[in-house]
Amino acid sequence: MADKDQDVHAKIHKMLNKTKASREQWMAYYDRWEAEFAALDTAGTGFVNEKQWEEHFEDTEDAHKFTEFDGDNDGQVSKDEFVYGKRADQTFDEIDTNKDQKITKDEWIARYGSADGFDDYDMNGDGVIEPDEWRASRIADQTFRTADTNDDNKVTREEWIARFGNDSHFDDYDLDGNGVIDPFEFRSAKVAELEFRKTDTNRDGKVSREEWKERYGSEVGFDEYDLNGDGLIDPDEFRACKMADFEFNKTDINKDQKLTRVEWIAKFGDDEAFDSYDANGDGIIDADEWRRGRVADIGFRRMDTDKDRKVSREEWIAKFGSDDHFDSYDLDGNGVIDADEWRAGQKLEREFRSMDTNKDGMISRDEWAARYGSADGFDEYDLNHDGIVDPDEFRIVTAKKTALETAYFKVESKYFVPRSRCNATKAVMLQTTPVTSRSTFFRK
Repeated sequence: MADKDQDVHAKIHKMLNKTKASREQWMAYYDRWEAEFAALDTAGTGFVNEKQWEEHFEDTEDAHKFTEFDGDNDGQVSKDEFVYGKRADQTFDEIDTNKDQKITKDEWIARYGSADGFDDYDMNGDGVIEPDEWRASRIADQTFRTADTNDDNKVTREEWIARFGNDSHFDDYDLDGNGVIDPFEFRSAKVAELEFRKTDTNRDGKVSREEWKERYGSEVGFDEYDLNGDGLIDPDEFRACKMADFEFNKTDINKDQKLTRVEWIAKFGDDEAFDSYDANGDGIIDADEWRRGRVADIGFRRMDTDKDRKVSREEWIAKFGSDDHFDSYDLDGNGVIDADEWRAGQKLEREFRSMDTNKDGMISRDEWAARYGSADGFDEYDLNHDGIVDPDEFRIVTAKKTALETAYFKVESKYFVPRSRCNATKAVMLQTTPVTSRSTFFRK
């Protein structure tokens, strides 16, 4: 599948470089764009900052396009970035034959002879390519090619470090975790970063609920992007979620906003992990389930520093500073946490945070009743009978009471009482587990 994807990306790149303009026309365009940049770059440094840009384009539609031209997000636009952005605009204008500021699939086919590549640039999956999508994507493509020094249409960690100086964010861009970044992953990340900068209107490096509403018209989606539940969306949260959304749109072949097992297999070659993404077990994966699964996978790979596809206690401590909660994620008790265990644990943490309305890290009887309409079931989750449900208790009992035993955790019977005895007392539960320490048990 990986080799096939690389061939497709190479074909698309070659196809997109076709142009109706002659060499002489393009040279004339280039000379004009160079002159425009020289007028911008009054200090003659070869770079333009945002203040210079806004002063130059004041009261024009280009005044707010600085972030779109800043392809490497370094806070300045180079001559190459400017020229390539202008070239992208010129090509867009050629493809958009009806001049409605959108490229339809029909216009794409008329230009390139097939629909190949259209979905790669229709990032939001709405059936058209808008100027912002096109420009940001094409500038990202140019940056990608400067990093891909051996021209194999993928960027390795070594190439990334050579281009950017360190491997910061490499794993964030490598959405599928295969150790290389392909053009679609790179493009998705760059477009996501552009969208973040547009949404973060006060430039404080975070998106508030108010900024989200201003950008998208409502609060819908904010809480899904606020992964840690702190009331703000940071750049990493935004990038990870937006990239996952872009990938979902591309994977959803029939555009019905859900992934079937067949569509999953078409992307990955088998149905491994399908069930662990299908959180509600209804046989399809919706956009929220996909996003949460992909974001969880990114977090897992960050912890898995030795890349053996499991997180050891030592790796957990390196990430979190202690082994608190390690055992409550390692529900099969084998001393490591696999991707399914991590993914499911993250799902339960999100649910816990949504119930913990006063954000004290515990669920009270009142918070439970507010969520479910009564206090029924609270005592069953309050395993140590201290009047509150902590995150570990919530994870344990929820996993025990649902199909997560088989779909996610592969829990062995020695760790939990049978489901038919889910109302068993603490004493019975303690008798059925091989550990006797209260502090250890209630972390398992």
